[in-house]
Amino acid sequence: MNHFLHGLVKTVAQTWQCQSPVLDIGGFLVQGQESLCDLRPLFPGKEVLGLDFRQGPGVDLKGDAQALPFANGSIPTLVSMSCLEHVAQFWKAASEMERVLSPKGIALISAPFYFHIHNYPSDYWRFSPQAFELLFGKTTTRIVGWQGSTKRPLNSWVILFGKDREPPKKSDLSHFVKTLNFNCSEPIGWVRRGVFEVLALAIGRRVFSPWLDRNRWELRAHGVAGESSFVEVSSKSPHLIQ
Repeated sequence: MNHFLHGLVKTVAQTWQCQSPVLDIGGFLVQGQESLCDLRPLFPGKEVLGLDFRQGPGVDLKGDAQALPFANGSIPTLVSMSCLEHVAQFWKAASEMERVLSPKGIALISAPFYFHIHNYPSDYWRFSPQAFELLFGKTTTRIVGWQGSTKRPLNSWVILFGKDREPPKKSDLSHFVKTLNFNCSEPIGWVRRGVFEVLALAIGRRVFSPWLDRNRWELRAHGVAGESSFVEVSSKSPHLIQ
């Protein structure tokens, strides 16, 4: 979990109506990251239920993401940030998330692509945007995006809309994009940025892109306004939404 992803959750909550309860899969608050991982303040007035395979801070219910203890279509709002990489059989967890999501619900799921091994307690997988397209392709209306450079994204994420939920309008997507640019900012010290910019000029930007492009994002929205085609938007061209 980082500042960008925290802002992404905030942006979803501010753009679309999220009904209670909010299920946070992987809700364990890692020591030192409590302010970023605690999503409760982002859903004021809503019940947030933290689920994790171990007890601890932020965990209201002990459970397995590969076999969620909820009925089909019973969860109106589902969030899972930086969790799938720790799930041994991640495809089962992805299927379970789609199973329990309400037909009129909304879900936000993220996972890293370019990141160091972080054992909480184990770290198995990395996910490209294409992986999320494949994993959640059964959901007709969805927004798949990523943080960072195109060739080396830091994190991939997807927003799923329940099959009976009204598809987002292009005005909704436009508001989401503007709010995303406002909320999502991953800090980098000016000294470090200056050094990387100089080195990038000398030996090429590619090596330093995970740092220099950490506030860049792109997305592909499927089923916006009920259309079968998709809309592509990036942080450099948010005005392309018509």
